[in-house]
Amino acid sequence: MPKPSDRTTKRRRTFKRLPGGKTVKRVKGKMKGKARCGKCGAELHGIPRDTRKLSKSEKTVNRPYGGHYCSRCLREKIKEKIKSLGERLAQVAQESQHPPTS
Repeated sequence: MPKPSDRTTKRRRTFKRLPGGKTVKRVKGKMKGKARCGKCGAELHGIPRDTRKLSKSEKTVNRPYGGHYCSRCLREKIKEKIKSLGERLAQVAQESQHPPTS
């Protein structure tokens, strides 16, 4: 009987053939969960579970915040950045037109 911590579906099971010809079931380590978006928690596409033997370009998505935000949240974040940048530029332009008198 496996111990209670081995009876979860997260643990990977493999079959091992012993020298006597008997086949036994072995419980390996836990499988990693799927990569999730940091904002909404949606599953990230293109990010593999096991990244130990992969190069950096294979581990992540090649875009800003790749591997941290889903494309929908990233689109919103970029729009917010552009909007705040536009507001700051408008404020600077307005201050330069009307310099304070002292």
